[in-house]
Amino acid sequence: MKYQMYYEMMEQPEALRRTFASELDNMANISKLAESVDTIYLIGCGSSISTCYSIRDALASVSDLRIEVYTGYEFLYNKKLSEGENSLFIATSQSGETADTLAALRRANDFNIDTVSISNEPESSMIKEAKYPIVT
Repeated sequence: MKYQMYYEMMEQPEALRRTFASELDNMANISKLAESVDTIYLIGCGSSISTCYSIRDALASVSDLRIEVYTGYEFLYNKKLSEGENSLFIATSQSGETADTLAALRRANDFNIDTVSISNEPESSMIKEAKYPIVT
C-alpha cells in the first residue's frame, strides 16, 4: 500500500521544474528582498513545519541572517513583532488554508511585513493574500 505522501515525494523533481519555470521571476524578487532583511520568519503547521526546518538549515549554511521557525499559532502570539520591521515572512501550506498559518499571514500583513506564501493550491487564501505567492 502506497500513501499519498509517497506519490508526492516521487513527483518532486517534476514539481520543482514546473515551479521554477512558472515562478522564476517571483523567486528572483524574493531572493533580492531576502538579501536586505534582518530576519526571516518561516511558518508552517503539521508536515509543513518540517519544510520550514529544512529551509532554515539550508539558508543557515549560506547566510548569517536570523531565521526563526514558528507554528502559525506561535507566530500569531509573538509579542516581539513590531510595525514595519525589516523582516520577511514565509508561510508554507499544502492547502493554503491552514487556519493557524493563514492567521499568522494576516498578522504579518497587518504589521506591514513582506509576505511570501508557498502552496500547491493557486486559488487558496494564502496565495491570494501574500505579497509574493509561489504556487508549487
